[in-house]
Amino acid sequence: MMYYGGDNGGNWAWMLLSITATILFLGGFIWIARLVINGNRREERPVAPRAPDALDVLRHRYASGEVDLAEYEQRRQVLLGKP
Repeated sequence: MMYYGGDNGGNWAWMLLSITATILFLGGFIWIARLVINGNRREERPVAPRAPDALDVLRHRYASGEVDLAEYEQRRQVLLGKP
């Protein structure tokens, strides 16, 4: 009588299950260790300053005295699309 492994070839399923469980365990361990070492912090990206739009430029020119109130109001209405 020949010996085939005892349970008709079912050992491959247990081997696959144990390999999968080992990979999941090690992956979880590495993930938790990484969280502990890094302190669960996220990288904060600096916010790039936005370019001034036309209304900002007009406000600056009015504040610096380059345009008077009447011209400021007229240009502001044009920029905002009001007739």
